[in-house]
Amino acid sequence: MRCFALLALFGALCNLAQASSELAVRGPRFVDAQGRTVILRGVNISASAKTPPFVALAEKDFNQLDPLKAWGLNVIRVLFIWEAYEPTPGDYDESYLDKIAALTDAAWARGIFTVVDMHQDSFSRYLDNGCGVGFPAWVSGHDATHLPTGKCDKMWAVTSAMSSTMHRAYGAFYNDDHHARTHFMEMWTHIAERLKTHPGVIGYDVINEPWGDEPGELVPLYTDAAWAIHNVDASAIIFVEPYVLSITGVVRSNLERPEIENLVFAPHFYDAVAIGTMHYYTNNPLTDFIYNRMPRRAHEWKTPLFVGEFGAYAETTNVEEYVDHLYELLDDNLASGAQWNYTPAWTNKTKDGWNGEDYSIVDDAGHVRRNFKPRPYPRRVSGTPLKFRVARKGGKQTVTLKWRNDPKTGVTEIYLPRQTLFGASPFVITAIGEGLSCTFAETEMLLTCASPTLGIMRVQVAAPTTSTGRSGD
Repeated sequence: MRCFALLALFGALCNLAQASSELAVRGPRFVDAQGRTVILRGVNISASAKTPPFVALAEKDFNQLDPLKAWGLNVIRVLFIWEAYEPTPGDYDESYLDKIAALTDAAWARGIFTVVDMHQDSFSRYLDNGCGVGFPAWVSGHDATHLPTGKCDKMWAVTSAMSSTMHRAYGAFYNDDHHARTHFMEMWTHIAERLKTHPGVIGYDVINEPWGDEPGELVPLYTDAAWAIHNVDASAIIFVEPYVLSITGVVRSNLERPEIENLVFAPHFYDAVAIGTMHYYTNNPLTDFIYNRMPRRAHEWKTPLFVGEFGAYAETTNVEEYVDHLYELLDDNLASGAQWNYTPAWTNKTKDGWNGEDYSIVDDAGHVRRNFKPRPYPRRVSGTPLKFRVARKGGKQTVTLKWRNDPKTGVTEIYLPRQTLFGASPFVITAIGEGLSCTFAETEMLLTCASPTLGIMRVQVAAPTTSTGRSGD
């Protein structure tokens, strides 16, 4: 027994040594290997991966990741489709996982982390009228050769919510009918084993926008999946989401914190009014009321907040103000997130390529649409960030970061998209704090600040005034 225990311990230590250590969870913060706080800002890739051949980007198209780096983004949430990987029970299509791995490596070569998202919507495309995605046909006892066809549009979520077929399928999954839940755990072990040596892969979102009873079905699912993943990669970060109806605030989530190490609260947020009417009502108090439930829950859990999806149709009235406000809320809470979505395969006819949705931040020429623009944020902070804000007044913008400096962890980095903030105009950098010095690198659009002193630091970037400061021209 003692020998077995020693072998088990040795195996666990080997797994830990092989696992990715580029990013970890420390209380409410992501931290890098140096101990700096990391804030993640990025996009989902991509809606077009929901349908065959289920690939977000082909290897020949990896250069389409270049704009993400140029926009200062440092994370992608990559859709992983169970149907594509395990079309029949226990039969894995390793070529699909190879493509996912290659995509994560291409992202990491550009300094971009990856969260692998086990994506489903309405369970499966083999149910009802075929508007869902994710789970293989066999999970619900269906024949993969008989794919339902029907009219699918952007109201798919409302239709599926009323689908007794879908809810029965979820119940069967949680009950392990057809051994589906067992296979789900085994699949996660295979995925983690394959990706644990890919340093850019920081963790896994166990299941996208799930239905199910939170205490009786979701918490056990998350706990078991985390065990399956951590058994082969102890350092993997586990991202968990509440019940799907909490996304718009229709139902308030009461998800309790699962007993999981390296845990992140990763809800989604879509303003029901803005999405439903294609119009954002400026300063709508309901937006903030529902949104602010998320940072409160993360605070209760003592975990980072990663808003795994948010965004709007590009043609939404006042969409620029709406998306700006969502990022302001992220900034106010020093939170991380990934906007939905970056779809290079977007066309004016097919839109995002699934159910008529139109959230893509780029058009068919790769041009940024009205629902996105590069935004400043503190990518890495030497210590603990205390406040970050982009203030807009009289057509001028001011960027301010305040943090508790820990010089032994390195330098602070702020992505600063000069063109978005100041156009061709000069700007002034004001550094406040003992020994604090800041330098702006035009090529990377990166402001780096360092001080050898422990204590509170503050840096402000603004258009020139009569006050003193160092020009960033």
